[in-house]
Amino acid sequence: MKHLKIYEDFDLDKFLEDPGGNIHDDNDPEIGPGDWVTSYRGIGQVLEMPKASNGIIKVQLVDSPKSIVRVPLDLAMKIKKEEAEISISRMPQTEKELDEISNGLNSYSEAIGAYEDNPAINDPESATDFLEEVLVELIGLKQKDPYTIYHKEYSSILMTFANLIDVIISSTDDNVLIRKVKKIDDDFYKLSE
Repeated sequence: MKHLKIYEDFDLDKFLEDPGGNIHDDNDPEIGPGDWVTSYRGIGQVLEMPKASNGIIKVQLVDSPKSIVRVPLDLAMKIKKEEAEISISRMPQTEKELDEISNGLNSYSEAIGAYEDNPAINDPESATDFLEEVLVELIGLKQKDPYTIYHKEYSSILMTFANLIDVIISSTDDNVLIRKVKKIDDDFYKLSE
C-alpha cells in the first residue's frame, strides 16, 4: 500500500527540478534510504536500511566524504533536508584552512631563516608569539572539525611547527621563554593525539 501511495503522489516535474530533495517526504516520520538523520555520530544521509535481524543503518556523515558509519535505527532521528543543508553550510573548509596555516608557517620560517644550516632567530619572543597564534588557530579548527589532524595537510604543519620549536629553543638562553615554548609544543602534541 505504501508503494502505491508514493506512486500516486509522485510529481515528475518536481522530481526533475531537485532529484535529491524529492526522493523522500520530509514529513514522513519513517526513515528510509536517502533521508537525513541525526544520531550520536552526527548528521548524515541514510545509504542503506537494516537487514531484518540487526536494525543497523548505514549513514554518510556530512563532516567528511569518507565518513560512512553504522548506527542503530532506533538511535537515529529523521530531520528535514533544510536542517542538514544548514549543518553542511556551517562545516569548516578544513583542508583550505590547513593549507593557509601551513603556507603561513612556511613563509614565516623562511623569513626568519629557520631553514638555514645554522639557524638563529634574532627575536625568539616574537617567533614564540607567532607559534602560539598558530596553535590557537589549530585548536579552533579542531573544535569545528574533529578530523582536522587526519588531513594530509596537517602533517606538513606538524613538521614545520616542530622545526620552528627547535630553532627557537636553540636561539635563546631565556629559561622563561624556553618553558613557554615547551608548553606550546606539549599543547600542540596533545592536539595531535
